[in-house]
Amino acid sequence: MNSILNRAANLVLLEMSMLSLCVLVRDSFSLVLPAETFLWLALLCLLLWVAMTFNRGFFIGMPLSAAVLWYVYTSRSADLMAEVRGLLENISAVYYGHYTGTTAVATAEGMTGTHEVAVLFFFFVLAAFIAASLSSGSFRVSLSVLATLPLFALCIAVNGVPDTLPVLVFLLFLAGLQLGGDVFRLDDGAGKALFFGIVPCLLVLSVLLLFYNPKNYEPTEHDISLSQRFDKLGNAMAEWLSEDGDLQEAITSTLKVTAEPRIRRAPSGWDQGGDDLDLKADFDTSKLDDEAFRVTSDTEGSLYFRGRSYGDYNGSSWSAAVEDTHGRALRFAGEALASRSDTTTSQFQLKSVSAYDVLYLPYYSIPDADSDVLIPATGYSSYGGSYYLSATGADALAGAVSLPGQRQEDERRYREYAHSYYTRLPDSTRSALAPICSTLGWDASQSGILWSVAEYVRSQGIYDVNVAPYPSDDYAVWFLTQSHTGYCIHFATAAVALYRTLGIPARVCEGYLVNNTQPGNAIRVTGSDAHAWAEVYVDGLGWVPVEVTASAAEGDYQPAEGSVAPTPDPGEAEQQMQATPTPQPEAGKDADSGDTERPEPDAGEDGTPSDETGGSGSAPRAASPILRAVLTTLLVLAGLSVLVFGRYFILRKLLQSRLSDPDGNRRAVNLYRQAERVLRYGGEMPKPMLETAEKARFSQHEVSGEELQQCSELLAQLTAAVSKNLKPWKRILFRFWSGNL
Repeated sequence: MNSILNRAANLVLLEMSMLSLCVLVRDSFSLVLPAETFLWLALLCLLLWVAMTFNRGFFIGMPLSAAVLWYVYTSRSADLMAEVRGLLENISAVYYGHYTGTTAVATAEGMTGTHEVAVLFFFFVLAAFIAASLSSGSFRVSLSVLATLPLFALCIAVNGVPDTLPVLVFLLFLAGLQLGGDVFRLDDGAGKALFFGIVPCLLVLSVLLLFYNPKNYEPTEHDISLSQRFDKLGNAMAEWLSEDGDLQEAITSTLKVTAEPRIRRAPSGWDQGGDDLDLKADFDTSKLDDEAFRVTSDTEGSLYFRGRSYGDYNGSSWSAAVEDTHGRALRFAGEALASRSDTTTSQFQLKSVSAYDVLYLPYYSIPDADSDVLIPATGYSSYGGSYYLSATGADALAGAVSLPGQRQEDERRYREYAHSYYTRLPDSTRSALAPICSTLGWDASQSGILWSVAEYVRSQGIYDVNVAPYPSDDYAVWFLTQSHTGYCIHFATAAVALYRTLGIPARVCEGYLVNNTQPGNAIRVTGSDAHAWAEVYVDGLGWVPVEVTASAAEGDYQPAEGSVAPTPDPGEAEQQMQATPTPQPEAGKDADSGDTERPEPDAGEDGTPSDETGGSGSAPRAASPILRAVLTTLLVLAGLSVLVFGRYFILRKLLQSRLSDPDGNRRAVNLYRQAERVLRYGGEMPKPMLETAEKARFSQHEVSGEELQQCSELLAQLTAAVSKNLKPWKRILFRFWSGNL
């Protein structure tokens, strides 16, 4: 029974360590891994466990492991070298961006493709080392920790706030490793100790995770309060010692102290700390990793959380909007949807690190505020409520909803204000954009005009947060006619300018796009999720969001129904864009002067775009199957060589340090234990070594230098005699795999 439990314990430890580390690596370095990657890794761990645990298992587990790797490699049609390069670039970008705050973070997020095969090859080598270490007769704990702990520490350092579950699993692996001991023997009770130690921990953790979701816990939430309590308690102690104050009263007061809420701006790449939005400012990448808030919703999809909107445009900046004193326009759309029978009501809960200057609310909620621009936070750092979803698009909803009672008069009055104020533009901007609208045949009364403008703007730009400040006094015009490069603020500015040129009330709105919400799961929202979009006023309905940015993340998310303005059918949009010409550069402009509509890729002699390798449009030829097989075999052999010889040198160094222990009694015991490891390959224990070890272990007498010298000589003779009688292949295992000197 002990042998079964011991072997099973090794399998559990191997699976726990590899799967938890793989999840941490994926999350920390933004790797693209299909869900089945973890199933393949679990299978590889099982086969490697068989190879390292059973006498003949090596001839079963290793060939099957190689077959699994080969199957995954060939079935994915992967270019292994390209995947390895992409993996290293991805890790470098995330690591460099995390510690320097540069745009490398954006580069990593925009990378495409999967890293499945490269990750499996890496973890195959690592799992082989751990499997061998777990079944080792010595240094079991130190070898396993040496191979896994640095990778775990690197993931924690880069990730900052990893998911709780993989961290707990890895910590359980370390605890189980210690319970199993430093030597693997089939006849001891290490496996039983491991299961008796880990199973209760798993039960307790399962109960805790059932009642307390760790994603909702913010470790920095009480930092200020706690520090203030310590400060006040220290002052009270000093006062009590000097002036005989009432210590009990001071302590009671300390426990009741509460921290004043900090009011600050939520992190984003364009936050300049004021009420205006300066388009000339550089994108600030240092705030991309800063946490904004955590949000829990009972719907699946993506949600736009609006924060503030802007009113007047002067060509290079947006100023804070002038609020209308008569209408509560941010309530209109939510109240209209709430009155419909086909509306879905959902709940959200938001929890931020500290209070912000505005509340971030999803479309379409009913905020209790008079402002039509933003909702003041008034010190709230945790709040929630209802929002409403509808499967009907905003253009169709306008004629199908009915605002309740007095709200209808409020909406008509506000409508006049919106058409007067939110259609303002500089004359130069309007005159420059009017020909574009005329060329495209746009009119404010057209059906689907909101989505036509949005699709046009999305098609005109390339998303890039590294865009340099425009050499222009009109960012909307320059973006649409010259640069064609920018990020969400530039796209939104261009779209709002086009809407206003057509006489449609619109404004730039900023907030956060929360992707991939899952019912009941808290989503961590950071500065990288900050976003800007166009907000258009639809008569009879209110303000609705329109996505106008063509970003690297476009297509990665699917907005929840009703949470964002829908886009037209792809086929219709394509026909429309083919039928409506895009603005051409003015005659006489040099194509290389930077005044062309947008940059085109380099072309080969036949006119087809050339690839990065200098070809004339043809894709790089894939390596032949024979070459792939040779490269894969060489890679596996190289990895196994590194595994074997690396393990040998580590074992030798550790053994030398133990056999030269300055404490004579410990050295005698270590010599005896090394003799036991040698005797697994045959031979008998020298009686003087046994007597010296018993003396060192159980008596109060010090082992003499002569006795230690005798034990060292006997160990050397025993090792040489056992090695001489072994078959050649066993002699290799005896020396290089077991690390015997």
